[in-house]
Amino acid sequence: MEYGLKPTKTIGQVNEPVENYDKMKIIIISLNDKGMEGDNSIIRLLSTLLSTTESVEKRKQILESEFNIPMTKEIEEEVLEMCNLGMAVELKGVNRGIAQGREQSLLESISNLMETLHLTAQQAMDALKVPKDDQAHYAAMLGSNN
Repeated sequence: MEYGLKPTKTIGQVNEPVENYDKMKIIIISLNDKGMEGDNSIIRLLSTLLSTTESVEKRKQILESEFNIPMTKEIEEEVLEMCNLGMAVELKGVNRGIAQGREQSLLESISNLMETLHLTAQQAMDALKVPKDDQAHYAAMLGSNN
């Protein structure tokens, strides 16, 4: 996907050629393990560096053999840093998913106690030992679910 700039005239009638103002492009690249097998070399390179399924040794071997990147000590350290970045991004996503799952589960438990035992939201949260600091958050979510 690619994004660019477009003019919006607020004052005057100046017509500026695109090449004078559109100096920046934003390009979004979606990487995945299938990119390691693709034909596009930049996608393959980035997918290799940021892969979370291939071992570091396998990625270093691919970088050397297919991209002619010599594994000097300095480059090896940078590759390791990029490999760790890929793992960190994946871990962050997993942790976010776990937190959302826990939040949804707790919200369902509160709602079930309210419905089954005819408790107020406060009583249900107290019964489930929801921390006081979090109760306003769940009360607001319950309000938006109704």
